Amino acid sequence: MEALFVLRQAFKTELVIRREELTAMLVNSLESSILQADFSEEAQEMGAEGNEGLSGKAHLLIRKLRDTGWLEFEYERGSFEENVTIPDYAIEVVNLLYDLSTDRVREYNSYVYATYAALKNSGENPDYLYQALQAAYQNTVRLVDELKLLFNNIKRYYQRISDLSDVNTLLEEHFDRYKEQIVDTIYYPLKTIDSVPRFKYAILSMLNEWVMDEEVLSSI
Repeated sequence: MEALFVLRQAFKTELVIRREELTAMLVNSLESSILQADFSEEAQEMGAEGNEGLSGKAHLLIRKLRDTGWLEFEYERGSFEENVTIPDYAIEVVNLLYDLSTDRVREYNSYVYATYAALKNSGENPDYLYQALQAAYQNTVRLVDELKLLFNNIKRYYQRISDLSDVNTLLEEHFDRYKEQIVDTIYYPLKTIDSVPRFKYAILSMLNEWVMDEEVLSSI
């Protein structure tokens, strides 16, 4: 999994990932792990020899990632130098694994305001009414998911603290986890800057105007 995270880092920092550069990143990040790893079975399967060194094992690891579908190789135009490409499904899975393995604070996106802004701006660009409606729908779906996530996280938090008896651990759960990851990042924005009541009337008014306007409906 650590190798996949190095691959993710390369994807985030490099527009073009050269195979040799990825090898160097793996060596720099995972030197001790690579040295301790036993790649004899992989080397035998690939018919590789003389790959006991650090660089050789890193190359075997990259070939293993290729064979298991995490990455692909392509030759640079007019050159024999190989570049690494990462399939879209692979980076999505790697990002998910990264999020699950790190205690990272999630960022809340302003879905309510984004819905309002998409509909409002379409008034100045009537040719994009359908795109605005589609964006509003997608943001609304994401908002519902965010609310469900908030509800479940609060339930999970109360279930967790009901099992705690140590006061210090309880305080840590509240201030370091619950407040930072739930209240500050999701609950507070939903109650203040991105609250539903704040934009509800304007959003419904614009949508009702669209429904009553035959010209708008036909253009959509």
